[in-house]
Amino acid sequence: MKYFVIILCSIYMFVSCKSSDDKIEGMLSEYVKNIVKNPNSVDIHKFQVYDKVYNSKAGMFLWEKSKNNTITEKSDYITFLFSAKNSDGIEIFREASVYFDKAKKTFKSSYPENIDIENGNISGTCKYYFGNLITNWQIRNYNNDANVTIMNIDTLGGRKKYITTVQNGTYQVNKIIPGYYFFKLINYNINLENVYGNYGNKKNYYMLSEIQKIMNFHRIYGSIPYGYSDKKLFDETLKKLNKYAEESNDTEFFDNDVNDIWKDFKKSVNHKFLDDFEIEYDYRYLNEFDEILIESSTPTNHDVYIKNFFY
Repeated sequence: MKYFVIILCSIYMFVSCKSSDDKIEGMLSEYVKNIVKNPNSVDIHKFQVYDKVYNSKAGMFLWEKSKNNTITEKSDYITFLFSAKNSDGIEIFREASVYFDKAKKTFKSSYPENIDIENGNISGTCKYYFGNLITNWQIRNYNNDANVTIMNIDTLGGRKKYITTVQNGTYQVNKIIPGYYFFKLINYNINLENVYGNYGNKKNYYMLSEIQKIMNFHRIYGSIPYGYSDKKLFDETLKKLNKYAEESNDTEFFDNDVNDIWKDFKKSVNHKFLDDFEIEYDYRYLNEFDEILIESSTPTNHDVYIKNFFY
């Protein structure tokens, strides 16, 4: 009898949990079906419920994963992964979050706001500005012939790269699957060693700041999907750069200082990051790295204005 009761309890817990999962999947599925053009193709792959809980130590409300991944009065939002076929018949995977309307017991909004899966497009103007704050010497120009690479962050549907060049100061890419992307612009015609060479012993100070910029991009954005080969080396290298940045730009740095820092950076990051971004000596050329959101069915504008002013 004892074992029979245990078995019955186990069955009850399984069915209860499964029905709760089914209910949440059903709610998410209905929400997405009202948005996409092929509602019958919607599939919810996974989800996570987050509760809003008051933390007495912090003295504020914080968000934490629901212990049983079920909806309760504390639930605030759900993150989930879904797929559906767009109007071209291509299965698209997207991650999104939906927020509860507790009064109506439904979802009131999503993040991103637009979670449709139809193709979008992106365009923008690309300019660069170099200036000396003392002499007022300036170069303002269109960033023509720069290479633009747009690469998806979420690779569940496979790696996608969109490549174009800047012509007449602008670029455009059409028919892009919506979602979050890495954005890289680099112009191999503008050698920063030559530009900064006008500043004598300050040249390498500015070259180190270019490496610092790329490392901070990896720290903030690239490290999440790619990770590190040597996190300790990465942190030590970036710490050196941060220390250099606090020093006067009259401090003299040598070519070997720059080369050693760059080598340590490349050793410290995952080589997949270097391969995907095709990074060789990017710090030597005019560049910009960013993260962007490309919306569905609507034009996305992403202008690139690179401004460097020197003393």
